[in-house]
Amino acid sequence: MFWLLRTRTVPPAARASGALLLAGTLALAACSDEGPAAAKAPEWTVGEPTVRIGSVEGDETALTDVTAVLPWDDGSVFVASRSDASVRRFAADGSFLGSFGRPGDGPGEFRRITAVGRAGDRIWVLDGATSRFTFFTPEGELLESRRVELPPEPSGMAHLYPYALGPDGRTVYAAYSVPTLPPGSGVEVPPQTHLVADLTEGEPRAVVTAPWGHTFFVVQWDDQGATAGPLPWRDAPLIAADPRRGVFFVMEYDTGAPAERAAIEVTAVGAAGDTLAHAALPYVPVPLLQTQKDSALDALAAIFSRMRPGATEASVRSRLADVLYLPETHPPLDRATVDESGRLWLRRRPPEADGSSVWMVLDGNDLSHVADVRLPAGFELEAALAESVWGVERDDLDVPFVVHYPLVPVG
Repeated sequence: MFWLLRTRTVPPAARASGALLLAGTLALAACSDEGPAAAKAPEWTVGEPTVRIGSVEGDETALTDVTAVLPWDDGSVFVASRSDASVRRFAADGSFLGSFGRPGDGPGEFRRITAVGRAGDRIWVLDGATSRFTFFTPEGELLESRRVELPPEPSGMAHLYPYALGPDGRTVYAAYSVPTLPPGSGVEVPPQTHLVADLTEGEPRAVVTAPWGHTFFVVQWDDQGATAGPLPWRDAPLIAADPRRGVFFVMEYDTGAPAERAAIEVTAVGAAGDTLAHAALPYVPVPLLQTQKDSALDALAAIFSRMRPGATEASVRSRLADVLYLPETHPPLDRATVDESGRLWLRRRPPEADGSSVWMVLDGNDLSHVADVRLPAGFELEAALAESVWGVERDDLDVPFVVHYPLVPVG
């Protein structure tokens, strides 16, 4: 996705379980007598899918897009769709149970669904266009709506948007959007900042900050127009939140560090801003090949030359080469999420040769490395549970399907 410089964009933001197999294995790994650094973390992958939701026939199971997936206690799952502003519920076997929501501004209506979650026995749906949380019963009965009033970001280069709600139904988690000017522009940009606020009263309070680093680019064209877009390789800290426990995780690294000092620094921070844990996870840097850089430039040049009538692809490519930041080694991470048990999942990069992705799973308390989970190529993780994962896959026609995989040990 690319956008004009003047537009604002918002960057992309469970089933209860007992002592399940994976949870128990992870706990044993974390409590090894040799310590978490000495023992090799167990490796997991997926078994055969048990549920596949979607259709190309246009019935009630057909999905045009998937914004969020929320598993429920009884094995059912809620699937939110931004295109039709609805949330659908499916049974544990994938059969359709019902839906709620529709486009609009009235009660139970949405302009742009950006997140779905739970607060006790209620489900909440966040409308990112209006900063409004709407609460429903699991059966889809409308309970209430609350709009979050958040102040503007002081510099005016970003805005504050909510992205989650705590289990109390009152604590709002929010962050600043990507600023409209990149580092190196001569203007000091506000850092990545995550805040907490009360849903009904009080000013938001900043908890964690981190620099944006190399996240996006802006290219100024000779005819005065300017366009911004995400960099092919995001080289910047990541921040993930666990609203269930009120914990934030900050992941930092230096792609320019010598191989012997390359490490992912992970810090857990409480809602009061206090440091709860820290870990340094060594990794082996993978060089970013010139052929990969050239391929990225060629692809972007083809896109932008079509957007700018009269411009040649060669001239556009030359201009992009002047402004694009391309690291010498692959950034080691590109996604972070927290599962139902509070464990931190970090997606390693680059992907494996077969397109699969490996997620490092860290204990949410002491940040020990407790597992490596390999997920299939083309699978986008949406929800991680104690012994399974939910995510989205697309078929050859680019039709999305919500898929549930059990997790199984390798070997």
